[in-house]
Amino acid sequence: MVEDDASIKDASRHQTLLLFLLAVIIILIYTQTLTSPFIFDDIQNIRENPHIRVPFLSFKNLAWAGFQSPLVNRPVANISFALNYYFHGVDIRKK
Repeated sequence: MVEDDASIKDASRHQTLLLFLLAVIIILIYTQTLTSPFIFDDIQNIRENPHIRVPFLSFKNLAWAGFQSPLVNRPVANISFALNYYFHGVDIRKK
């Protein structure tokens, strides 16, 4: 029984380490995108999209952003754009 507890703890630590390393790798990969200009469909879906400009956070506003934006088949992305716009506007480098 003691060996089982030790192996469970080792497996849990191993999984935690792998998740941490994955998070670090993802952050390192996407860090360079924070200073990149808008490209491809970013102009229409972010800069020129009035639906993502939520004045305050509410379920209704997020649903509006998610399902009334130009690409209605991407509600999660649209809600993410609305949240980003709410907190940072179109300048994601603001603090």
